[in-house]
Amino acid sequence: LFTRRQWHQERVHEHTEYDAEQRRITEQYVQAVEQLGHEKAPVRLGGLYALDRLGRNHPEQRQVISEVWCAYLRRRYTPPVDILSEAREGDEGEEAEPTEEQLQKDAEAADEYEVRMTAQRLLAGHLKDPRPEEERDDARPDESDEFWHLEHVDLTGATLIDADFDGCQLPILKADRARFYRSTSFFGTYFGGAASFVGVRFGGAASFDGVRFGGEASFGEARFGGAAWFDGVRFGGDAWFGGVRFGGEAWFDGAQFERVAWFGEARFEHDAWFGGARFGGSAGFGGVRFGGSAGFDEARFRGAARFDGVRFGGAAWFDEVRFESTEETAEGSPLPDGRFVMDEAIVYRIEFEDEEHVWPPGWEPVPDGDKWRLVRVEE
Repeated sequence: LFTRRQWHQERVHEHTEYDAEQRRITEQYVQAVEQLGHEKAPVRLGGLYALDRLGRNHPEQRQVISEVWCAYLRRRYTPPVDILSEAREGDEGEEAEPTEEQLQKDAEAADEYEVRMTAQRLLAGHLKDPRPEEERDDARPDESDEFWHLEHVDLTGATLIDADFDGCQLPILKADRARFYRSTSFFGTYFGGAASFVGVRFGGAASFDGVRFGGEASFGEARFGGAAWFDGVRFGGDAWFGGVRFGGEAWFDGAQFERVAWFGEARFEHDAWFGGARFGGSAGFGGVRFGGSAGFDEARFRGAARFDGVRFGGAAWFDEVRFESTEETAEGSPLPDGRFVMDEAIVYRIEFEDEEHVWPPGWEPVPDGDKWRLVRVEE
């Protein structure tokens, strides 16, 4: 009887402590969330740091806390005038003198800017791989107070400024229709699941150099206002760039597309470089518009490549482009008939002072009015 009573008292004490701990967590969480809705920016900052402290002490709360941070970044927000003016650089017309109301709104936007930058830093900070760069791989590091194991990150429609996710280990990411102002960097980041950037607007330069996509990567209908760097990127799943507009130079040198690479109807307003790229599956460039030079030197295709209906506005290089056999032991072979399609491709300029086009074997341009049309050469 004494033993049973002792056991019962210990269980009651444990449950009482657990219930008290859960109440404290709930109270801290509710208080922090209420702070995020406060009209004063310093109070909102306090709410962000309170959630960060709660997550460090209670790992089971980390996913929920990250979702709160993401929800905050998804709130409707208009950046300060100086940031908007950078995004609108090149627009014609002079700006009108701001009114008193506009100045007040801009001051509030500047205060909110500091809060949102803090939310971005906290989120990215807990996703950054803590290991030395030379030791990083696709395996997720051990969880700690600094590195959190998150299941997904939802930034759909979010507004981010100077986003810096360099060296992060991201799970499933949804960032459809998000607005990225100024520069954006995902240098060396690993995406463990699907990454969706459909309809995203990148206002400035966007760096994805050295990124590893473990799942499908979707950039359909995205807009790049500045240069886009994808050098050395590895796409482990399908890569979708259909309808994307590249406002600056686009770099895909050394990129590896292990499955489908789709760029149908994309627009490259300046130069586009795919030198040494590896296409493991089918490559679709149908209907693409190259406003500047298009470089595919030493590219390798293991599947069919479709360039039907492409428009070349500048120089095009396909020097040493080859199709590789599906057998690993076989050496590269010249382009076979039917695997490289350029029907209805149009060339608007054919000769340059210091350079000229280099077409794939079996294709050559023929005059067609004020332009040239690519045709297959019969041997």
